[in-house]
Amino acid sequence: HMNPRDIDMPLRDINEVKDLMKENGVIITSIHLPSNGIQNITFIDLLSNIKQLKFACFLMELLPSAEEVVCIIHNEYELGVLKQFKVFEETVEAIKNLKKVHSKLILGIENVSPLTNSKAGILVRKTRGVENVDVVNYLGTDISCVVFDTCHAMSQAFLDEKVLGHTDRYEEIRDRLLPFAKVIHLADCDGLGILPGTHG
Repeated sequence: HMNPRDIDMPLRDINEVKDLMKENGVIITSIHLPSNGIQNITFIDLLSNIKQLKFACFLMELLPSAEEVVCIIHNEYELGVLKQFKVFEETVEAIKNLKKVHSKLILGIENVSPLTNSKAGILVRKTRGVENVDVVNYLGTDISCVVFDTCHAMSQAFLDEKVLGHTDRYEEIRDRLLPFAKVIHLADCDGLGILPGTHG
């Protein structure tokens, strides 16, 4: 899970990491990308700057890594909304070109919590998580996959049940996403999942 400062990591530090990884038999299977001082880079961040993704590919070439490495971003929008951004198609093309050069790259798109903390209080996002399947199908399963975050799905299910009256929504979200998933983030949450003591 990268910090924003990692993108400016000197080569000597990367080589130290490489030596430690080789010594302990560690390989990269996934890289969670950061953005602009925020831990959770989103697809929208990529639309204007794929520097983080390029740096992740650079790390894959230098460090011991699996045959496929999932570079993880979050997605807060359905495909139709993403397509409304003028640079969306250009970004998709850039990702495909990056895949040609760095064959190990798989873009992992993770479901996000429907809620987020902000200075204005708790905000409800317009996402249900399952829309990531449509995005992956559009990009192609050769360059993209779903990343399934169990806590975010539980948080979504809790909100759906309390606000919309749905039941068993967690199973619905899980069953929709898992066939397209290459990475699973296991976590436990209680209720909304973003308050102190409810996420672990």
